[in-house]
Amino acid sequence: MAFNLEDVNGIGKITANRLRSAGIKTVEMLANISLEKISSIKGFNESKARLLVKNAIKLIKRTNRKLNSSQLEALNENSSIPNGKYFNLTQENPRFMPKLIKEDDLYGKQGYILNLLRPNVYQFESKGAGCSVYLVVGENLNVLIDTGLITKFNSFNYLLNTEVGLSIEDIHLVVNTHEHFDHISSNSYFYCPTAAHRWAAAKIQQSDELITKGKKWGMDLTDLKVNIWLEDRNMIDLGNVILKVIETPGHTSGCICLYEPMKHYMFTGDTLFKGATSNIYESGSISEYIQSLKILNTLKISCFYPSHGSCVMGEENVKNEIESSIVNAEMELKAFVNRIKSKPIEEARAPPSLYDREEESL
Repeated sequence: MAFNLEDVNGIGKITANRLRSAGIKTVEMLANISLEKISSIKGFNESKARLLVKNAIKLIKRTNRKLNSSQLEALNENSSIPNGKYFNLTQENPRFMPKLIKEDDLYGKQGYILNLLRPNVYQFESKGAGCSVYLVVGENLNVLIDTGLITKFNSFNYLLNTEVGLSIEDIHLVVNTHEHFDHISSNSYFYCPTAAHRWAAAKIQQSDELITKGKKWGMDLTDLKVNIWLEDRNMIDLGNVILKVIETPGHTSGCICLYEPMKHYMFTGDTLFKGATSNIYESGSISEYIQSLKILNTLKISCFYPSHGSCVMGEENVKNEIESSIVNAEMELKAFVNRIKSKPIEEARAPPSLYDREEESL
């Protein structure tokens, strides 16, 4: 199965149609066409042309097809893109599957593992503490979902530059899935607007340490700003991707998931995990969490990408994880209510979290 132009990072429907109108109909043609020809197309310049050609070559390389020496040289960050000499590639492409791109070799346990989950979706998978960070490369907008621990920023920047081919300035919007420190502590490194659910935004801007927990973990989260206060069903249009905001309070009051309603994948933040039920923290509610899961269970979700742990592929597997989390949360709520009812009213104060643990895992 051959790749479509839309499979190349940075190419959406409009850009693909413009390329096809100019006679560039395949990924292989794009990978070999002259920069001058692409730059002459309306809406293109040399910088954009160079990035698209480089991304096309990278996509072909990741299918394990054989590249000649000049094509491999073009993947070097310091080399120029070759002009002419179409690829002689006759093998069928396999169905796109998530791929490991690179495990950070500079920062060790403080680093990320970079995975390509879809042709335009990157996962900076956290090794050890901290959340995973997701980058969606759109035709008109590049969106970063959470910014991760500040101690991992150098690793993120290293992989972003060397493997994705983008810089911090190429991130156009940061979206925080909620207000905990491990999701927001690198926000200050980005020049673009930041968005979060309005309840998360209020706590981030007020530096609400009870909720964000930055000080407890040695992080200064003062003076962080949220430019866009999101609500349920807001839409973020990237050109070739739509991200729909789904309110999912429970873990905290400001939790959201981001849903692609056309392609049916979802970034679930700390709301839904593989094989685990979310912890409930200050400002959160297990009752609201159960209701949030029930809302997710009404959606067609082909795969989900959580902030911690493994991604889940396949509608049936997704549904099983949601329904298992609902059952577990309902059992926890029932047990918690029974504990409260069994004690005198003066002893029946709710703990900050429903789960006892020595070290918190957010």
